[in-house]
Parts: sequence; structure tokens; C-alpha cells
Amino acid sequence: MTRKKELSSDPFSSPDLHNPARRNFLQKAGAFGAGALALSAGRSFAQSVYNPNATELVQFFDGALPILITAPHGGTELVFGIPARNNIARPVENFSFYGAIWTYEIALRIMEGLAELAGGKRPYMVMCLAHRRYLDINREESDAYEAVLNAPRIYWEYHDAIRNYINRMKVLYGSALVVEITGQPDNPDIIMRRTLNGNAVRDAVMKVAKDVLKKGKDESLQKFDAEDLEKLYAELTDPIEQTEFRDKIDGFYLQKGSEFYAGPNSIAGGLAKRGYTVEPGLNIENLETESVIAGNYTLQRYGSHTGSAGANVVQLVIGGKYRRTTNYEQTGLDIANAIWHTCQHYGLIEKDLLEK
Repeated sequence: MTRKKELSSDPFSSPDLHNPARRNFLQKAGAFGAGALALSAGRSFAQSVYNPNATELVQFFDGALPILITAPHGGTELVFGIPARNNIARPVENFSFYGAIWTYEIALRIMEGLAELAGGKRPYMVMCLAHRRYLDINREESDAYEAVLNAPRIYWEYHDAIRNYINRMKVLYGSALVVEITGQPDNPDIIMRRTLNGNAVRDAVMKVAKDVLKKGKDESLQKFDAEDLEKLYAELTDPIEQTEFRDKIDGFYLQKGSEFYAGPNSIAGGLAKRGYTVEPGLNIENLETESVIAGNYTLQRYGSHTGSAGANVVQLVIGGKYRRTTNYEQTGLDIANAIWHTCQHYGLIEKDLLEK
């Protein structure tokens, strides 16, 4: 795709992290960067929605693709009426009040890139502008904040927007892919892939695995039939037997469908092809276990392992090197390309949708 140079007047390039121009720019540009404004000529973009609530600390934008981009920790705004968290009154494990700087801007660049690739149709987006020192939006509510003034309202504005968009995408498109963009400081030149070891993308993994079985891509699997396995499961009545059999099926499917999140055509695979170091690696035959991190609440809450209301959720935890002011735009556009390739390869976006 054609790269667009960032204009010097773009408020995102300002070193002042509390620059009010960031918010004004979003309101005027509909969440697009300066380069993307040129894209709008002659094209019909989905309606942009700026959160009208009094807090103005959660932003959400309507889309026209079965993709939702979230950015929980990229905000830098002060939250009046809420003291900074100190982890004393309500201590939590793995406490952190450091924000994931520039992930907010990376998320916007992903939106811009996907809109260009999709002929003007863009993904849905939900972002929190509040700094993490006041509340950690990507945690269970009991661990997310210490002061109750305003914090619950911000917390639920964010999560209600995610839930509403997932519901809308599943009704309109039959599926939903959520990509969460956050950051980590310990490994600056690494992007961590998180899917709860495939469970948060269970729906997509199962479809890939069944496709492998149906097409007989692996001769050793021809004796298995996905529908027969499901029928055997449906015939079981004992809860213990059901659990044991389901674990067997899940383990089988998760292994055979793991290419969706850890293969060359996955989002992680697309980033690896573009020169990024992704952890865990992409060895399908010997899958590495994803390390446990504190910020996996979005995966746990909305992943497709939660049932029919869930979505396929992938978390990208971006190292500081790729979030620098000189790199974040390219990082966002590269992630957009990786997401797009995965959606095209696994049929997550119907061709008819792009032609409408």
C-alpha cells in the first residue's frame, strides 16, 4: 500500500502528550490521521461517533467491517475528581500505572490503513483517553480503579461500547474480530501475541481445523470427521464425560487450527514477514505457550471461548521500539496490512461486503 507522509501540522506528532489538539483533531477528522483525509474524497465512510457523554474520556467510532480495534492504555488525559491509584487502599497483583504510550495513535493508523485497503470501509474502534494512573480499563472492575467518583462511568462506557459493537458485528456479519493494541516496556523490540493460547480465537480456530479435516489436507486426519465428533458429544449426558470429551475435541481442534493465530497467514505471521519479532514464535508443530500477563481482561471477557456472544480476540502487546514517534505510524500501517491479509486468507470478510 502507498505510504503517506505525516504532515507537520498533525497534532499526533506533538511532544506535548496532553495537547488538546489531539481531541479537536479527532472531532474534525472523524478519527483519521491527516494522510487519511485525502482518502475521503469521493468515498463514503461510515458515520464517525464521538462519545457525547460528559466524561469525554471514551471514544468510539462506528465501522463497516467485522473488525474492532481497541486501545485501553494509550490515553494521557487527566481525570478530574479521581486521585491517582497508589495500590495501598485496594492492592492488586501486577499493579501498574504506566500508560502504553503511542498505542492510541497506532490504533488510529490501523484504522486508516484498513480503510484504505477496504476501499473506504473502516473497522469499529473503542479507545480510552484516561491515563492508566487513574484507572486500568483492561482489568476486572474490582481491580480497575480505587476511587469510585467518575471511574465506574468511564469503565462501563468503554466496556459497554465493546460489547455493543461485538453484538452489532455478529448480527450484521456473522462474526467479529477484536484486535487489542497495548504496550509493554520490558522487551522494546518484541511484539507479544496473546490469544489465551488459542482459546480467545476459538471460533476461528475451530473453523480452520474443520476445514483441514473436510478437505483432507492432512492424510493422517482423514479417519476423523468433525461432524461425527460433535454428534458423539451431543449424545453424552453425564457432565464429567461431557467435560472430558469436550477437552479432547478442543485439544484436537486447537492444535489443528492453530495456524489461525500462530501460522504464516496469521496476524503474528504477517508481522513476522514484515521484520517484526513476535513472541511466541510461529512453530505450529511445537506451539509455544503464551506467557501470562496481567492485562488480558479483554481476552477473558470477550473471547470466543466465552460462548455465542464472544468474538475472536487477539491482543498485540507492542514493545517501545515500535511505539516511538518515528515508528508508530509505520507500525500501525503494518499491523493493518497483517490484519487485512488474515481476514482475506481465512474468509473473515465476505467479498460481497466490500462491493456494497
